[in-house]
Amino acid sequence: MPAMTARTRWLIGGGVAAGAVVVAIAAALLLSSRPVPEALKYVPGNAVVVAELRLDLPGDQLQKVGNLLAHFPGFADQSTLGAKLDETLDRLAKGVTNGSVDYATKLKPWLAGPTFVGILAGGSGAGGSADGSMACFMDGKFGLLGTPAGIQAALAAHTGGTGIDRDATYSKARDTLGGDRLATVYVSGTAAALMQSVQASMPASLPISLPTAAALPEWMIAGIRAEDDALVADLYVAPPKTGSGASAAAGSPLPTLPPPHVSDIAGFLPGNTVLLAELHGVGVTAQTALAALRSDPQFQSQAAQLDAALSLAGGPEGVVGWVSDAGVVAIPQTTTSAAGTTPGIDAGLVLVATDEATATTKVAQLKSLLSLMALSGGGSTTDVNVDGTTVTTIDLGDLSSLLNQAGAGGSLGGLTIPSDLRVKITLAVRGKLVLIGGDEGFARDVLHVDAGATLADQAAYKRSIDRGSASNLGQVYVAGASLRQLATTLLPADLRARWQADFLPFVEPIDAVLVTSTLEHGLSHTRVVLSVSTPPPTPAAS
Repeated sequence: MPAMTARTRWLIGGGVAAGAVVVAIAAALLLSSRPVPEALKYVPGNAVVVAELRLDLPGDQLQKVGNLLAHFPGFADQSTLGAKLDETLDRLAKGVTNGSVDYATKLKPWLAGPTFVGILAGGSGAGGSADGSMACFMDGKFGLLGTPAGIQAALAAHTGGTGIDRDATYSKARDTLGGDRLATVYVSGTAAALMQSVQASMPASLPISLPTAAALPEWMIAGIRAEDDALVADLYVAPPKTGSGASAAAGSPLPTLPPPHVSDIAGFLPGNTVLLAELHGVGVTAQTALAALRSDPQFQSQAAQLDAALSLAGGPEGVVGWVSDAGVVAIPQTTTSAAGTTPGIDAGLVLVATDEATATTKVAQLKSLLSLMALSGGGSTTDVNVDGTTVTTIDLGDLSSLLNQAGAGGSLGGLTIPSDLRVKITLAVRGKLVLIGGDEGFARDVLHVDAGATLADQAAYKRSIDRGSASNLGQVYVAGASLRQLATTLLPADLRARWQADFLPFVEPIDAVLVTSTLEHGLSHTRVVLSVSTPPPTPAAS
């Protein structure tokens, strides 16, 4: 055999190297992609709703669920996780069926893999059959349950290769969600057809108008998965294909919604805050909503009346245009009196102005207006100094008198208002933050916070926001520890013992609940995080 030349050896070596690279890339793509469950092939490609339940705990979810449940009483021993889950699901099944269905023997054998539910907009498989009949069919290892027409559509999709697994939009949504999930729900933009059929069956007297295809997102998908220390749910929403929304009147373009950003409010609130619900870009959102009313023929007259009322205060821009963000806040507080201490909540509204000068100017204008109302109604205005900040409390008098002045006859929605129910509003400015509360307690709670002791400094908040989206368009945060403490102090004595014995051990590990909303690559992304913090108990030595 003739000896190989150097060139030949290089060609062979290069070919082997190139082949290795191709194989490595192909392996990486195959291993990183999620396999499509075969059961999905039975869901017709024109399904407008596709739901998936994975009690078989796919991929990393078995381990993640075990690590998460280990934080709660009774789940410390991972070796008994399967039995514990079966026991829990058995109780649930018997609870909803009055004990007639046993999970382990009746349901579990059917749930060894993914379970899918598909809903069609019309035609075969849509809704129930005319006579309400249901059917079932076994196709190999797959069991089909539904209307006779629905089962025929499922078999046709599987045989003809026209299942939802071939639908590009569904595949895109599923890939966007990513990861192994315990459950998912997909809704196509074509669900408008289903909504219209539902509306057609509703009584004409009901003043309900369901959205059309032009107003619906192109698609949306939601899914929930377990992490070692959290339960995380995600919702992705794609914009409508044709675009929708209000356009501004000629010559008055709408302001642009500010990009997602970190909370400007959490860094000023006390660390024991129970609730923070904030929305970013409030002024822009309000002006956009008003523009939508103007462009809708059904609401143009109401929009004109609202515009006329707002014009007295500088129009929509003058009333709300200066507000960047707004947050509703609840803080635990204890009132001390001769009768003892009484637990309660200080609640208020925090507005973030575009700058400090604007905050000061707008609050001064609001104080003048409210002080004038208080003077005419026999109320009063009081200023106190709290850590160098002026806190103004305006007593507007009793609510029934205010309603009488407004021509409401001392009632609200037909409900008679007690004559001793007084209305108080407290205002304060700290930098570009405007604090609005019912009394000065809320302002004092915020103004007394020391550096390093704010909500943003708390470990529970940091863990939650790391799981969610720190830079967002809005968020809702509920602190587990503060809420548990508040519940313990507010419950009557006869219920407190039961709460501490039967419920508290199971909610004690919950760190917080956080909801964030943001934009990612043109998609709306909402994430819900239920996090836990208590270390898992150490199993006893055998």
